[in-house]
Amino acid sequence: MELKDLAGKHVLEGVDIVVHYLNGEKANSMILLLGGVCYAFVEDPEDGYRSCLDRVEVLHDHKMVNTFVPHLVNVTHIDDDCKDALVIKDILSDSIVIEVGTWMHDEYYPTFVSSWEPKNLAVNKGK
Repeated sequence: MELKDLAGKHVLEGVDIVVHYLNGEKANSMILLLGGVCYAFVEDPEDGYRSCLDRVEVLHDHKMVNTFVPHLVNVTHIDDDCKDALVIKDILSDSIVIEVGTWMHDEYYPTFVSSWEPKNLAVNKGK
């Protein structure tokens, strides 16, 4: 699955951040529950200085830990000189709640990004 495959409107229902080890290196995964389907965005830690998004996969048996009231979101795929990432905005608050993918993907030190800003969900605005 490619990032561009997830572009469009979705219902965001949960976010989990998981730390694991890949080839002896500490790595992160961001798991999103979108429309009842769990998508894992898995980091490739490369050599510890560089990292990138390794893959996106559907998880069939994942039990989400952090779920919340469903929010309608707009998912945009950005693929330019700086980012190959998804930007997910809450439609009601028009604020970015998640960015996930690789920043500086054409540079010497690419970086895996899995940014989660729950304060930007419409239900949390003003709290």
